[in-house]
Amino acid sequence: MPALALLATCLPAPAYAGEPTMALADVRAGMQCTALSVVQGTEPVAFDATVLGIEGGPRPSDSLIVMRFSGAAIAGTGIGQGFSGSPVWCPDAAGVSRVVGAISQGIGQYDNLVGGVTPIEAMLGTPTFANGPTAPTIGEPSTSKTPTTTSKSAAAKAKAKKARAKKAKRTATSASATAQPWGTGRAPLTLTGVRGPLASRLARVSTKAGLPMFVGPTASRAADAPAAGPLVGGSAVAVSQVTGDVNAGAIGTVTYVDGDRVWLFGHPYNGNGAARMMLQQASITTVIGSPAIADQVSYKLGTPGAAVGTVGFDGAFAVGGVLGPLPATIPTDVTVRNAAGAIVQTATTSVTDERAVRGGSTAGLLPLAAGANAGAALQRLTSQAVIGGSAHACTTIFLKGQKVPLYQCADTVVPTADASVGGIESGVAEAVAGAVTPAVSAERFLKLIDRVNVDVRLRDEADTAQIVRVRQPKKLKAGTVATVRVVVIQGSTGERREVPIQVRIPKAAAGLRTGIAVLADPVEVTSDASFSDALFGDDEDSPAPPKNLSALRALYTPSGLSGLRAVAVPGVPGDEILAAFAGDETDLSDEEITELQRRVKVAKELPTVTVTGSASVNVRPSW
Repeated sequence: MPALALLATCLPAPAYAGEPTMALADVRAGMQCTALSVVQGTEPVAFDATVLGIEGGPRPSDSLIVMRFSGAAIAGTGIGQGFSGSPVWCPDAAGVSRVVGAISQGIGQYDNLVGGVTPIEAMLGTPTFANGPTAPTIGEPSTSKTPTTTSKSAAAKAKAKKARAKKAKRTATSASATAQPWGTGRAPLTLTGVRGPLASRLARVSTKAGLPMFVGPTASRAADAPAAGPLVGGSAVAVSQVTGDVNAGAIGTVTYVDGDRVWLFGHPYNGNGAARMMLQQASITTVIGSPAIADQVSYKLGTPGAAVGTVGFDGAFAVGGVLGPLPATIPTDVTVRNAAGAIVQTATTSVTDERAVRGGSTAGLLPLAAGANAGAALQRLTSQAVIGGSAHACTTIFLKGQKVPLYQCADTVVPTADASVGGIESGVAEAVAGAVTPAVSAERFLKLIDRVNVDVRLRDEADTAQIVRVRQPKKLKAGTVATVRVVVIQGSTGERREVPIQVRIPKAAAGLRTGIAVLADPVEVTSDASFSDALFGDDEDSPAPPKNLSALRALYTPSGLSGLRAVAVPGVPGDEILAAFAGDETDLSDEEITELQRRVKVAKELPTVTVTGSASVNVRPSW
C-alpha cells in the first residue's frame, strides 16, 4: 500500500451532513475503538481497535494515529491491502461514537495487527471532483449536489505551489519518522475476467513493469454482480480503470459518505490529483494472509461489482468521488469468428478516459485492456487451460475526426500450447496489445483515439509460412521508415502472398548500395519479454514516436506475419547480412555482426506464425 501521502494543503474541515466525526485534538492513547471493514461478501463487520498514540506533527495533515487491531474478523491475517479506508469509530467524552479516521497503512509489524490511521479531518479536506491537475477547492461545502470548481489567479497559483512545496518538505520529515507502510508506489490492481496462464502472465509482466497486479476470481462479470446496497462507511469498493468483460481496479474500503460525495482509502491511489476513474461496489472473496508475493503482506481478494459513480480526485490523504454520474470510457470491442466466418463470441472492455487530466493512465492501460479482452474472449469458448491452433487477428483503431482508421492484422499460431505461457489466447493478446501501443506512444495520437475494435478468426490447425523473396521497392529514401514486400507461401492454404514489413533506412544509406535482409525467427510461443514490449513498449530499443499521423499510419499494415525481422545496412550486400546471421563465412567483424543483431531487434515484430527461410535485396536509396 502506498506510503503516507506527502503533499496536500489541509484547512479545517467544514461541517458535514454525514456521520459525526472526532477532531484529532480529542484523540487520546488508550481509547477503545471499533473498526469496520468487509472480510467476506459485501457486509462490513466490526473488530476492535486501541489507540496507541499519535505520530507526526500537531496538524491532521502531518499526523498518523497508531492503533492496535484485534478480533475474530482479522484473526490469522491482520490488516493489509484492501483494508485501506476502513473507518475507525471512537467514543467521545459523552459516549457518542465518532469517526476518527481510516486505516491507511501498516507499520511493518510481523502479525499486521498494528497500523496507521489517517485522521478524518485530513481526509475530508480532499475534493471529490476536480477539472484540473490540482485541487480546485479545499473543504467543499456540505450537501453540494453538483461538482464545482473555483478559478485561481496566476499569483494565487504560484503562492499555492510554494506552500505545497514547503508542506511536502515538512510532511516528508514527519512521515519518515513514523512508520514503514505496507508498500510503496501505487495501489495494486486486481485483475478479473481473465484466467489461466494468460492471467498469470498479465499480472507477472505488469508487476515487473511497475504496475502491481493480482489475479482475482472470474466466476461472474463485474457488470453482472449483484448490487450490494448503497455505499456506507466500511463498504468494500473498487477504483477501476478497466471495466467490462475484463476488469482491473484497486480494492479498498469506504470511509465516509456525505450525500452524493464519498471518501475512501485514506491514502492516494497514485496521487495524481484530478482523476476520472470508475467507482464500483466490490465483493470480497477472502483475505489472503502471508501471500507468496515479494514485498507484499496480507491483502483482500475481491471482485469489482456494479458501477456507482466517478472518482474525481486522487488526493494526498484520500480518494474522493461523486455517486451517480459515471466517467467517460474508451471501448475495446472484440468479435471472434470460427473458420466459416460465423460469430461465436463477443466481448467489450472499456478503459476510463483520463486524457483530460494530468498524469492519467489511459495510455498505459489501453493496450493491456484491448489485449486482455481479446485473449479472454477466446478463453470463454473453451474449458481448456490453453488453446492450440491458429488465429488471424485484425485490430482497428478509430480516430476522432479521421475517416480512415489505423488497421493492423497478424496471424498467430501456437503449434504446441505451453501451460506456462498459454496458447493462441496469449498470442492474440500480445498481437492486439502490440497493435495499440504505437497509437498511444505520444499524446497527440492518444487524444485522437475514439474506440478499438478487434476481429479474430480462429482456425483449428497450426500454420507456417515460408519466405520466398523480398521485392525491391520502387522508391526508397534514406532516413525514413520504408515498407518492403516479403513474398511468402502460407502453409495452411498454399497461397503465395506479399506481406509488408517496415524497415528503417539509415541516413548514411543515401546514394550507397544498401542491403535489406529479411530473416525468419521461428517462435512457437511468446516470451514474457516480447509480451512486456507489446503491453508497455521497449524503453531501451524502441525508436522515438512517429513525428506525425502519416508516419504513424506507416507503421500499420492490413496484412502481417509476425516472426519476421528486417534490417538495412549501407555498403553491405544483403547476402552478407544473411551470412552473418546464419553463422556462415563473412567479411563482417564481430562488432559489426553484434550491431546488426541489435538493429534487427529494433525492427522486430511480434513472434506469431512460425516463419522459415530468409531473403535479401540490394537497393540504392535517394536522399
